[in-house]
Amino acid sequence: MNLNSKLLKVLILISFLFVTISMIVILSGFFDVSTPPDSSEDSHYYLPGFENDSGHSFDNISSEYGSADASGLPNETYSPECQPYPYIDVTFEYTIRSMSQADISRGSLILINHNNRFEPDDTIDLVYISDKRTSSFRVSRDNIRLSEIIIDSLVSMMEAFYTETGSNSVSVISGFRCLERQQEVLSDHIRRLGAAEARRWVSDPGHSEHHSGFAVDFGFYQNGVLSTFLGTGVTSWFNQHAYRFGFILRYPESKTSITQVAHEPWHFRYVGLPHAYFISHNGWALEEYIDFIKSHTRCEPFFETFRDFTYEIYFTQDLNIFAPYDSQFFDVSGTNTDGFIVTIRR
Repeated sequence: MNLNSKLLKVLILISFLFVTISMIVILSGFFDVSTPPDSSEDSHYYLPGFENDSGHSFDNISSEYGSADASGLPNETYSPECQPYPYIDVTFEYTIRSMSQADISRGSLILINHNNRFEPDDTIDLVYISDKRTSSFRVSRDNIRLSEIIIDSLVSMMEAFYTETGSNSVSVISGFRCLERQQEVLSDHIRRLGAAEARRWVSDPGHSEHHSGFAVDFGFYQNGVLSTFLGTGVTSWFNQHAYRFGFILRYPESKTSITQVAHEPWHFRYVGLPHAYFISHNGWALEEYIDFIKSHTRCEPFFETFRDFTYEIYFTQDLNIFAPYDSQFFDVSGTNTDGFIVTIRR
């Protein structure tokens, strides 16, 4: 074989390799290298701008995708407006809970004080506490009512107090009040104490927590006589343990400048768990806790652990709230001001 023949064969081989590499590069453009692990016809993936099975459109999803693990699903908490991912069927991961403007004034975390008026309405389901009374506590009057939402927690707290202290001397002396009843209580205090001093203890109608059905006042029997509940002695148990049942001491002595209400050791407010724990653990007034949560958004929620569960909590003004299917607990409460507090247990 002469030199010219050898050179010809080398040139042919080089040309073949060049054509082959070119074809590979060209053909690779026809395949989506980012295709998720499961791309069968039975899988449902939705891209931004497409409408899914539920009829919800997610045009607002950005093009920055969250990271994913081997399953192709995001390995971090996200919501469609925060950390979207192009292959997720959002209807599988999330459902939408639609709220109304009226819902802003409903829920266990509503803030009622001198600056935030609350109007009780017919949506509050009230229960006579005397119908739920056990031998572990007393009720001063048969007509005292509380929100149905808090009854079981209240009874559990009273039974725990009796079991752990041996005392059944605590009595429920006040619960829900309508606007008219609140005016009667205020007028009585004004007559006895004067207007300025009375308003340190009793709120104007429309500004009392008792309108919500979430507030309860206690009394304490001593030698058969109903006395003031001071939160000392055996009743100090409530200051230490009420959070276990979703209650907080609403008007601590150290927070009067914030609550604008005098110290009331007998007044407890239901906010639910885990919020009661976070408030008590940090020594906050309810006003401080709500301000703290309002600094956390859906994209930057507050994460905290309680009883071996991780909670994700944030504030939103959106009326359409994304609820993750994989959460063990999901709750939305209005603030009675300008939005909602969302609580998710992971």
